[in-house]
Amino acid sequence: MGVSAIKGFYKDRKAMENGVQALLRHDILVISKSAMQNKHISFTDKEYLTHMYEAYTRLGGNGTIKRMMPLLDKLPVQADVEDVGE
Repeated sequence: MGVSAIKGFYKDRKAMENGVQALLRHDILVISKSAMQNKHISFTDKEYLTHMYEAYTRLGGNGTIKRMMPLLDKLPVQADVEDVGE
């Protein structure tokens, strides 16, 4: 494998990492906005946020999301709507 092929591989990989990071950021913000408006978070959304945030930070994400997570951690966790009837 030549040097230019290796550079291309790393360039493509970085582009993919940036794309995944952007998608994670978007999903985290969508769930967070809903939770903040409702003043609670569902168990499932809390679990999703935890996993997405871990992946997001491993990809180098920080800033707004990092400052927002402690606020979300303080929200009451409620049972998912489909769990209420059980």
